[in-house]
Amino acid sequence: MAEFNLLSQDVFNSNLGTLWMVSPNGNQRKMADCRNITARLDVAVEEFRCIGEMMHRHKGVGVRGSGSMNIYTGTPEFLKFLNEFLHNKINYRFQIYCEIRDPEAEENRGTRVIQLTDVLLHGAQLFKLDTEDGILDEDIEFDFDNFKEITNFNEPTNDPNIEQLALTYV
Repeated sequence: MAEFNLLSQDVFNSNLGTLWMVSPNGNQRKMADCRNITARLDVAVEEFRCIGEMMHRHKGVGVRGSGSMNIYTGTPEFLKFLNEFLHNKINYRFQIYCEIRDPEAEENRGTRVIQLTDVLLHGAQLFKLDTEDGILDEDIEFDFDNFKEITNFNEPTNDPNIEQLALTYV
């Protein structure tokens, strides 16, 4: 089988996509105020040893979903969620939908849409002033309890003629 060669049109532009937030009351809003966002899964691992062996072994015992985002200051929902938690003991959880869609890569690679559920904020900035000229922004950390892969990228493919050519030399 031919070796895969990455084509430039199969690489995704990190700025092309859409981010949506769904509040606990069902209101949806495009998060145009988000500068960047990352969500990840981390496997909780416990280490153990067996008598008579030098090598440590590892066992996956759970998964944790976490993330961070940098937003332009002025996202009112986050402070409202935390205010409700502080005063009414209601811990608001919301959903995030992230769609990665690059028109150039979409033909071959498709799009990825991931839904994060039960997103819980670690905190929010009350205010920030800065003597440096610039745009006010803030970093937000969050956890999520689950995710759903709505669509995912296709595997990259090469031109079948190139693969056939390569097979003739094997």
